[in-house]
Amino acid sequence: MSDLSMTKNGIEVPVHVNTVFEGRFEATVGNDRLTAATWPELEKLVDKATKKVTQKIDVPFTSVEFSQRFGSNETKTTVRHGSATGLHSSNGHVLARWDNGEKGQLTGCRDGGSTHFKRLSDQEINEYARLYRAAQAAKQLVDEWETAHKIDLKATVIKELNNGS
Repeated sequence: MSDLSMTKNGIEVPVHVNTVFEGRFEATVGNDRLTAATWPELEKLVDKATKKVTQKIDVPFTSVEFSQRFGSNETKTTVRHGSATGLHSSNGHVLARWDNGEKGQLTGCRDGGSTHFKRLSDQEINEYARLYRAAQAAKQLVDEWETAHKIDLKATVIKELNNGS
């Protein structure tokens, strides 16, 4: 274990010397795990990875979240528009600038997915909310039907066996 670090493109990156694997150098930049046999090789990898992280980008997106109050069938829709501006250099989270000027990290985006979409129009948001609510209502109807028709088959068989003796 070592307390080494290197700084490339304004980003300080911790470096670990893995003594189990022939003393190779290891570092992590965003989601990239970098390994090299020599310090100069690792420097090249870290330089390339930190350039990728420090690039200025602007990827417009819309975040849509649905929430339901406990004991209520009412579904609230929260919509936020923003732009992804890059990746956090140490934890790999997506950096976001919201249209209202706020900035933050999207922790659910590390491995992709979630409720983030390409920039949506109001019409697309309304259509998605309608489909979401219809799916929730259908799920509730399925749950109610299953509950009304479900049987504890083993308990019923035991009861019948006991009644027959």
